[in-house]
Amino acid sequence: MNEDFERLLELSFAQAEKLAVALERNWTIHLVLAAAGLAIVFDVGNLPEFLVKHFVDQDTFERKPVALILLPIVLFYFMKFGHLLTSFFDARRLVVEAVEKYGDTPAEQALLSGLEETTSFFEVFFPGSDPYKNETLRFVALCIVSLVFSTEQATAIYLLIQTYNANYVSIVMTVSILVCFFLLYAAFFKSRAVAGTVGKKVAAISCILLIAGILLLFFLDPK
Repeated sequence: MNEDFERLLELSFAQAEKLAVALERNWTIHLVLAAAGLAIVFDVGNLPEFLVKHFVDQDTFERKPVALILLPIVLFYFMKFGHLLTSFFDARRLVVEAVEKYGDTPAEQALLSGLEETTSFFEVFFPGSDPYKNETLRFVALCIVSLVFSTEQATAIYLLIQTYNANYVSIVMTVSILVCFFLLYAAFFKSRAVAGTVGKKVAAISCILLIAGILLLFFLDPK
């Protein structure tokens, strides 16, 4: 293997790992948003008051501004997720192709292939990786991703409507962002980022859970 090929492999590995870190950071934010949404809606452990007291230096939790800004924040990071996932999978494919093309011997290819995988949670959705071969693990990851997305979006939508009593502004804003969510899910459904039917399953399950979650929250009507 000459120096040019070694440099290409080095850059490919570095890019994949860099995107894996960015994707994990984005995913962590989604987990936090989902948990925060549930905590605010159901007032779990008096978390809203705890957060404003220790991080915002206020005595009381103001529900209206939080309800107004939470939904756009959720939308923003959901948009970033799609781009990061696509870029991550492209980088992973580049690594695989580089190893297959430039490995001089089968033994060298086998050695390099052992270094391909990143520590990202989303390795489980990349065909050919060891986690991907575990169907049970892949199914559990699929359910987790769909549940987190639908939870953060449903709680943010419910919080906005419930706080502002379904007035004109809240309804227009909610419908607009809801349309954006469905358009993003449609794009993810057709995305080249996730091979096979994983992308379609995530989009379909998340949409179903999103609608079900909104209806369930209004049925439970937590105050």
